[in-house]
This record gives sequence, structure tokens and C-alpha cells, in this order.
Amino acid sequence: MSDQSFLVNEVSVSKATLSASANGNLISGHTIDNELYTLCRLSGCWINKDVFKTILDLLRANVQPNAILQVLKSIVASKLKKTDVSL
Repeated sequence: MSDQSFLVNEVSVSKATLSASANGNLISGHTIDNELYTLCRLSGCWINKDVFKTILDLLRANVQPNAILQVLKSIVASKLKKTDVSL
């Protein structure tokens, strides 16, 4: 399946979910998570699904978004330092 046809299929699924939500139908948390992940990918942000789920869990636990961002930046910085040392 090409990337373009994948994106078209994902947008179709997203539109169907939004339509169901607008009509007052209940949407499961799993569906919402998948839709948010799809939206993230469609916006050009490619992220590991497990990392994405962890971020969502932290946000649901009322962890401040800035705190999550700082931790992610620290992780990236430490990984960059490790690769610089090994080069």
C-alpha cells in the first residue's frame, strides 16, 4: 500500500469517527487514542506508538505538558551526547 493511499484511508476513518462523535455516539478511549495518533502522523510528526501512548497517559494523569517536553528534550540531549562520545 502506498503512503498516499494509506493517508487517504486514514483520513476516511478519521472523518467517520468525527461524524460519529458529532452525532452524539460514544467513542471508546482506544478509538480516540488511535485517531490522535493518526492525526499526529498526518501532521508529519512520526513518533513511536508506545512513546505516544505514554505521553497520552502522562497527560491524562495531569502531568504538565512543559514537564513532559523537558523530559523528552533531556532524553534526546543525553542520547546525542552518547553518540558524540562514540564517534
